[in-house]
Amino acid sequence: MHAEPDRVHYAVVGIGMNVNQTKMPEAIEDVATSLRIETDKFHSRLELLIRLLRHLDRYYNQFLAEGARPILRRFAQVSSYFEGKRVRITTATETFTGVTAGLEPSGVLRVTRDDGRGTEPVLSGDVTEAP
Repeated sequence: MHAEPDRVHYAVVGIGMNVNQTKMPEAIEDVATSLRIETDKFHSRLELLIRLLRHLDRYYNQFLAEGARPILRRFAQVSSYFEGKRVRITTATETFTGVTAGLEPSGVLRVTRDDGRGTEPVLSGDVTEAP
């Protein structure tokens, strides 16, 4: 990301999707899956990419026209991580556990920490389900 305190010039976002794997490596089989494992069907990567780009374009245009609110509302409807999910957060400087507490108006995840330090935004890091 390239930004100033009051303006984001650009951000680079990556998406990882396991498509046609029939099994996962032992080290991640408890936390990872694929579309084929979940649906028991082979999936065309090209068709998936086309659908993904269409949806991304639609949401991007909606964001430009209406701002973030409708997209954040949709995320709240479909995400199991939006609110009330026990998570482990690993950042460049620390690891902690807590419970998700929705999103900031900017879309940043909020987490209420188990260590009593309150609820805070998580700007970057790995978010995984915690026991």
